Amino acid sequence: MTKTVNSTFLVKQNGSHFNLEKDTNNCAVLALSNALNISYDDSYAFAEKVWKRIKRKGTKSYCIINTMMSGVILGRKVEIVEHRKSATDYTRMTLKQFIDKHPSGTYYILIAKHALVIKDSKIIDHCEKIRRRIFNAYEII
Repeated sequence: MTKTVNSTFLVKQNGSHFNLEKDTNNCAVLALSNALNISYDDSYAFAEKVWKRIKRKGTKSYCIINTMMSGVILGRKVEIVEHRKSATDYTRMTLKQFIDKHPSGTYYILIAKHALVIKDSKIIDHCEKIRRRIFNAYEII
């Protein structure tokens, strides 16, 4: 769960808080950490090694997509749920529509320039705008 305290993002995992003040553009790392229930440090190390993430520069979507399309991430099975067919595919569902269609499970979601997680109908992100449209969705099994 992510919360803001004095404009500093803190991530609570297993009773501990990780101060993310020194990193930005880390939504993909946070989403991976929350989706797989692993530490932020382990998630960060994976993103740095596999996705070639550079601190404060974010992660390229194609790196995430290529990993998810392989069907496995850190020993967990991944299934494609939604996949954008082209850059002009405007028939994508919103987060609300996705939650209504998939009420249970853990999903790694890519939206425009952002990544988040939906776990059992709850959005795990810094904001819960449900009208954002999904580009890609992957179920973590």
